[in-house]
Amino acid sequence: MRLGSLRQPCGIARMTYTGSVECRSSGPRCMTFVGRTSAGESAYLSLVGQVPEDLPARLDAASVDRIDAGHYRIAAGERIWTMSVSRCDLHCDLGERFYRAVPPRRAPLSRRILWRLVLAAARTPIAGWWLTRR
Repeated sequence: MRLGSLRQPCGIARMTYTGSVECRSSGPRCMTFVGRTSAGESAYLSLVGQVPEDLPARLDAASVDRIDAGHYRIAAGERIWTMSVSRCDLHCDLGERFYRAVPPRRAPLSRRILWRLVLAAARTPIAGWWLTRR
């Protein structure tokens, strides 16, 4: 889900990660931060622009704040980096939230009966002999 670019400001003002955050460089001008948000969801934040040279490959408990339309502050512990950005993209994995809201479909009665019969037959001595003879 693309939230915006400089022509349409990115919809986030602050992205807070918990735990370890992986910093993936997908080119000389693109940095992607991958980690879990404070809400427990997996999030990918890609920033396209001037990447700081001393940014490590992994950060702990990082936060990314929008300073203004073209600048972001990356903070982790005592360290702070500023990044000049021309575009940002935010991708969140909403699968966990979706499957909590929508319960899984129950298996059809015929399939449940079939598997009960198959498993009951597999417990018999004849099925055990047939399975081990190979």
